[in-house]
Amino acid sequence: MKELRKLTLSWSFGLSFLLCLLSQVGRAQSVSAALSTNEILIGDQIKMELDISYPQGMSLEVADLSVIEKTEGIELLKVYPVDTVPSSEGNLLHQTLILTSFDSGQYVIPQIPVSFLSGDQRQTVNTNSLLLVVNPYPVSQDTVQLQPIKGIIAEEKTIEDYYPILIGIGAVGLLAFLGYFFYRRSQNKEEPMPVVIKRPPFEIAMEKIESLRASKLWQQNQIKAYQSELTFILREYLEERFNIKALESTSDEIVEDLKKLDEIGEDWRGELNKILQTADLVKFAKAIPPVEVHAAGLDKLEAFVVQTKPKPKPVEENEPTEEIEEEDKSEAIE
Repeated sequence: MKELRKLTLSWSFGLSFLLCLLSQVGRAQSVSAALSTNEILIGDQIKMELDISYPQGMSLEVADLSVIEKTEGIELLKVYPVDTVPSSEGNLLHQTLILTSFDSGQYVIPQIPVSFLSGDQRQTVNTNSLLLVVNPYPVSQDTVQLQPIKGIIAEEKTIEDYYPILIGIGAVGLLAFLGYFFYRRSQNKEEPMPVVIKRPPFEIAMEKIESLRASKLWQQNQIKAYQSELTFILREYLEERFNIKALESTSDEIVEDLKKLDEIGEDWRGELNKILQTADLVKFAKAIPPVEVHAAGLDKLEAFVVQTKPKPKPVEENEPTEEIEEEDKSEAIE
């Protein structure tokens, strides 16, 4: 009897502990769902109320409403934000959903899984399932009763709704930019460079020779400046007239280049060499040549330029042709 009594007490204690644990689990978190009405006509809207409670230290992760969207015949129109109900025992949440149906029949709204987080552990609790009856509109045998037209449910605008406006504004802005760009480009066209007619080397050399003669540099004892200008005129003329790099070459290199030209004879090569050598002695050796050398060198340079001036091309004479035409005319007159 004592052993049976001990066994009975142990079973009673265990059963009490289990019931207490289950009651604690039941109070840990709970979810429930309810419809404002279980029977509607086609197209009517009803409210579905969700109540969620859970203790402190636990957080709500998500309520999976996709099960309603997947239910055939039931449409989820709107989901209101979650409202928090103040409570000293824990957290109480309330959420309202708007449902409708456009097909008559009986539909079972499945359980909605609600997930909670307690530290790193996730717990899921399901709501109760609900039955919804959708009735068709009654139609009399004699007349058809017209029902009021339901209002259009406006959807919230998203960024995609403004894409056509943004594209239009961007296209107008691009066209305006291109128009302004091409307008400025047409206004900033560079004016064509004026055509510069190159003067013949003969004219330039003769003009500089006359200018040097009129300057009377050697008469003013500016012998170095005179000889430098004299040889510069000669070098420039040789480079422009005979394509010799005289401005960059030494006097000896110029004389060697002159030997390759059939247009310049041996006598002129000697005279030009004297002009170049005299200028080198004045510039580098500070020599003072006789007075008559200065005028003679300029005269020799002028004579060289005149003699090597390009000759104009001969013009074909048309006199014989004219005589023949006159004879033909006289014969025709006779």
